[in-house]
Amino acid sequence: MAERARGHWSWGDIVRSMAVLVVPALLIAWWAEARRGDQDGPRSVAYEAELASARERAAYDVVAPVGLDDGWTATSVRITPVGDDGLWWHLGFLSPEDTYVGLEQSDDDRDDLLDELFEGTREDGTTTVAGEPWDRLVETGDDDDPDEALVRTVDGVTTVVHGIGGYAALEGFAATLQGS
Repeated sequence: MAERARGHWSWGDIVRSMAVLVVPALLIAWWAEARRGDQDGPRSVAYEAELASARERAAYDVVAPVGLDDGWTATSVRITPVGDDGLWWHLGFLSPEDTYVGLEQSDDDRDDLLDELFEGTREDGTTTVAGEPWDRLVETGDDDDPDEALVRTVDGVTTVVHGIGGYAALEGFAATLQGS
């Protein structure tokens, strides 16, 4: 067999070289996806440390749910500075019915917060939760699956509970909210 000159590659050499790199990469990707698919339900996040931090940093009484029934899963948590000294607290949950419920609380302007959350809203009456009045809003910018929201502003602090599970579910969640 004739010896090939150094530096000259055939297409077969290139394909074999690529296979050495691509096959292990594909196996690793398959294994990672298989492991992720083995999880039961949504990925849960622990939010207690962020809650403590938000309560320490905020100039208002930060609320969080207490005593939720089994099946509620915290899926997101965020603390966002707003303006010079404001704070936006976010906590997201998946309900036992697999619907999302978000909690937002901020000492920023109410309209600015609602503009950040929704493409537009319209008023949909009021409701009373744990003896306190809340405004009902419906998102107008998302025709496929509009969020519904309960909104309450007291002493410059706006609390929003929103999701697609209906007002009864939002009211049940809002009833569990407690401050520090």
